Amino acid sequence: MNTTELLENMTDRGKFERLANAILGKVNSDYDAVIVFGLNAQDETIRGPNDGFCQVPGKKPAHFVWVQHTTTDRGRLENKWLCEDVEKLGDLLKAGRSVQALKADFPDGVFTLVLSTNQRLPSESLAADVYKRASQLGVWVDIWEQSRYARFLDTDSAGQYLRKTYLGTDAQMLSEELLAELGYKSLEQYRQLQFTDPTAWVSRELEKRIVDEPGTRFFGVKFLVGESGFGKSAAAYRFLVEHLESGRCGIYVPDQVVENSVSIHDAVWQTLSKLCPTLLSEEISKITGVIPDGSQLAMVVDDINQRYCQMLWIDRSSAHPQGPHR
Repeated sequence: MNTTELLENMTDRGKFERLANAILGKVNSDYDAVIVFGLNAQDETIRGPNDGFCQVPGKKPAHFVWVQHTTTDRGRLENKWLCEDVEKLGDLLKAGRSVQALKADFPDGVFTLVLSTNQRLPSESLAADVYKRASQLGVWVDIWEQSRYARFLDTDSAGQYLRKTYLGTDAQMLSEELLAELGYKSLEQYRQLQFTDPTAWVSRELEKRIVDEPGTRFFGVKFLVGESGFGKSAAAYRFLVEHLESGRCGIYVPDQVVENSVSIHDAVWQTLSKLCPTLLSEEISKITGVIPDGSQLAMVVDDINQRYCQMLWIDRSSAHPQGPHR
């Protein structure tokens, strides 16, 4: 099934709300501040007047946002949004009441209602009716329906990661979130090379020096050289754990990949493509833009030639590093 079909077939309202809230926060920083009222700690939906609400921090004049999600059938959307029955007030009318309650204290306020649905709209006229009624109520409406959600999920790198997480469709584009996930996936591969439980290892000065002395240049290399049993692998493994847990990017690169690579970017690509075979080949050229500001991509290579462990750093400021500093 394509993305629109997967969205339309979502029957778990809680799951849809989590996905929708994540998308809204990605596409609009004002929506990132929304307080979620429609879900409990178990991600179950809660009955209430609104699924989300906030006053956007730092905005003058004051800006208020309401969010209403629904998975109701498209044939019932008009009633869900526009019903004026006092016993079952539509979402737009409920927002209008809230606006009137705030107008006395915020006469110049800006009021936004996000109407969110996993369905396609039954007609253009429904959207037109919503906009007209919203204008009468003093509310600016932002409709997020099936096609807008699908477009973001299919064409944006962060959207593809959310699509993978919530809809089970593999990502083809590299995002910061996917790079972090692949880092942990490579770490697990690295762990499987060890013969003891890493949590039982005794910390050594070597590990502390690696963690406390990160690479300072946009590209650098460190070699750990020592006899077998000196703790090189343990030190490198713990370094990568701490690097990832601090929110930075890192991957374990198998030694055979290094031996078969013509460049560092080739080694990174071979590693990432094995971890995520659906990645498009051109995505490797975007990796420096994916690395978070102020972070570095650490590459850990263990036991190459059975004699040493090296760590390579790529900073987002270096788009095309040519080789290690000597």
